[in-house]
Amino acid sequence: MLAAVVVVASARPVLAVEPYVGAQYMQSKSSCQGFRDGVAPLGLTATCDETDGGYRVYGGLNLGSTFGLEVGYQDAGEGRADAFSHDVYALTLTSPLTAWDALVTVRKEFGKNARVVGRAGVARWDYEVIASAGSFGAKNDGTTPTFGAGVEYRWITLGYDAILDVGQENLLDPTAPEIKQTVHRVSVAASREYATSPRKSAICAASSLARF
Repeated sequence: MLAAVVVVASARPVLAVEPYVGAQYMQSKSSCQGFRDGVAPLGLTATCDETDGGYRVYGGLNLGSTFGLEVGYQDAGEGRADAFSHDVYALTLTSPLTAWDALVTVRKEFGKNARVVGRAGVARWDYEVIASAGSFGAKNDGTTPTFGAGVEYRWITLGYDAILDVGQENLLDPTAPEIKQTVHRVSVAASREYATSPRKSAICAASSLARF
């Protein structure tokens, strides 16, 4: 009787929890306006290299075929700007950015082994503005929204993500607008899923009880 009850219970739909890990290579792009606003109180102008390469490593759980949870760490590279005074080079600024993120994911299959995925959550970022000369610089961290989307095919994902409102107040001119921007990223990722089968485990348990 007990075995029959367990077998019936195991026939009910069971939420499939599928863990995965992955790694991304990404190209980050930020606006030069933050560098320009930062050096303007010094009477300087700036030209920028707005893109840089970086990486992200992550892990998550697919909670069934649609929803999931994901956490990751990223080194998004660094922005770079050369500052000038009346067309004469003054100094170079670099701004490395790292972040932890926690996301809710939504997936939808649209073909064999192909899915679209959306991501939304929060990012805890940290950056520092480093000057090649003088004492000019800044360091800040914060937690702001992040979101993204991508296309998955088997174990490869092509995606776009953004972290919003990265920045701080203008330390040299506190009355000026805050220096904040959106950091955009395009990426290619490879992931490995570890399939589990809770239904199979329940049936095996029922079989053992039946023999008992």
